[in-house]
Amino acid sequence: MPLSEVDDELTRAMCKWRSTNLKAVKADMIAVATKLSLVIAEAMDIVFGDMYDGWTHDTVHFVAVYGLFVAGGQLR
Repeated sequence: MPLSEVDDELTRAMCKWRSTNLKAVKADMIAVATKLSLVIAEAMDIVFGDMYDGWTHDTVHFVAVYGLFVAGGQLR
C-alpha cells in the first residue's frame, strides 16, 4: 500500500485510528529510521549481509530491504 493512502478519504473512513497525512507519516518514518540506525550501528559488527527485492503490481511498485548481522554470537 502506498504511503499516500493515508490521504484517501475512503481508507481513513475504514480505520479507527485518528487522522494523519502523508507529510506526518514521512516525518515519523525519518525520525524512526534515524534513531534505529544508531542502535543497529552500535550492535552491528563488521560482518553483515543485506538483500534487496522489488516487485510491481499493476502500477504500484514495492521495495523490500532485508538485513542481518551477528551480535554476541547470535544472528539478528
